[in-house]
Amino acid sequence: MAQKKYADLAVVEFAEKHPEIDVTLVGPPFNFGPFAPGFEYLIPEPDLSALSSNGSIYALLRPGNTEFPGAPGAIDVRDAARAHVLALQSRPSAEVGRKRFAIVSPHKSSYKDALAIIAKERPELKDRLTDATLAPEWPSYTLPVEWQKIEDVLGLKADSFIPWDKTVLDAVDSFVRIEGLWKEKEFKVPA
Repeated sequence: MAQKKYADLAVVEFAEKHPEIDVTLVGPPFNFGPFAPGFEYLIPEPDLSALSSNGSIYALLRPGNTEFPGAPGAIDVRDAARAHVLALQSRPSAEVGRKRFAIVSPHKSSYKDALAIIAKERPELKDRLTDATLAPEWPSYTLPVEWQKIEDVLGLKADSFIPWDKTVLDAVDSFVRIEGLWKEKEFKVPA
């Protein structure tokens, strides 16, 4: 987290020294969702560290899992990508002021809910799931952001974000597909 903060501050400092360069900072929290096509070629064998923040969702498919990284606030990776593309197309800072955005899904992103969604929609995975009673409860499951500014500058509306259930299921489907490829190569799949 410190690296992210100081990188952000360095970019802000650079932008202030070089107003002729239009800079937009988009800061999403935990990114979850399906992997990009071809991702399986980047991790041809089991490597959980390569899953990045998506590893938190993958961990829900391990019955003995007891780790739930603090993630009150998340975003579907497709929404994060869309925000970055819209930032490239946005009006210049000279017209709209500093373009520095925290971007987070307005949808509740709860591990407990994710487990219930997987159990209901992917019943064949039910025996693999973490005990839902171990999932933490947080005071909030999203983060406050400047929705009006985000909409005015980027054109991104809160009601256009991918719902949590779709994010979770698409991520899980990606994991299952990649596990299948690992099994074909006779690798032991993490359990």
